[in-house]
Amino acid sequence: NNYDVQIYIGQGMYRVNGESKTEAWRDPGEIPAQIVLNRSLPNVQGSCFFSSKSMINNPLGVVEHLRNTLYRYPALLPRMSWLQGNVLATPQIKSIKNTPKGVMLEWDTEKNAAWYVVYRFKGKKAGDIGDAPNMVAIVRRTTPFFEDKAARPGLFRKYTYVITSLDRLHNESAMSAPKTIKPKRVQ
Repeated sequence: NNYDVQIYIGQGMYRVNGESKTEAWRDPGEIPAQIVLNRSLPNVQGSCFFSSKSMINNPLGVVEHLRNTLYRYPALLPRMSWLQGNVLATPQIKSIKNTPKGVMLEWDTEKNAAWYVVYRFKGKKAGDIGDAPNMVAIVRRTTPFFEDKAARPGLFRKYTYVITSLDRLHNESAMSAPKTIKPKRVQ
């Protein structure tokens, strides 16, 4: 029973060891298998890992595997729906332009924002902001701009960007009006 709050399962990364007496912990696939199981359970919202030292040590290459598979896209922290958040105004993109390194976006700041989220979609329309591959950056409130160095120029390729803001409890605003650009390298 989650008692109407979020449940995050602790992953014992410190137990992963090629010399462990327990067979499961000698298997670099054990932690990924546990995460897949957790994601199949509707009352489990995610995982947390212990310890950070174990994560840095990357036992049996598990961290690299997770980074390339199950955690290859950025993610927002879940909303804390049981706490009162701020009403966020929708941020607006002030400018979008090509730079020598990519595409630069600047936006108006929002008083109650703690972070901004930048989404990029291929083509001339905004898509689903709930689809993780569309999120390209989470930016602190003190930096109301982002240079998308992954935007690639190409024949007839256009990108559409939108911005949302997050408060300190991770409540997300509505998305900005979309802005479309054809990336090209400028000098």
